[in-house]
Amino acid sequence: MNEHLPRRPTTPCADIGTRTRMGRTLRAVRREAGLTQTETAKRAGVSREALSLIENGRSAVHAETLQRILRTLGYRLAFLPYSAEEWALREAEAEASRERSRG
Repeated sequence: MNEHLPRRPTTPCADIGTRTRMGRTLRAVRREAGLTQTETAKRAGVSREALSLIENGRSAVHAETLQRILRTLGYRLAFLPYSAEEWALREAEAEASRERSRG
């Protein structure tokens, strides 16, 4: 097994700057769609609290969850500023860094 690959499903937003940009984008799109956090979360199968954390850049989000939220809002993952491959690479790098810091 390759130790450089993430063990869990890809988390597309590893750093706080990326999470913040993605969260702001999701919030703007959700508001443009006229949906509340509660409505969006229910349709996407996530908790309202989790959606709030994501929109505020305070939580990383797995690619699968992000795709469900975007589909709920009528978009694809490609809508966001990075490709799925770039998100995966960023997360793999962040995971490797976390592993090194844990020693």
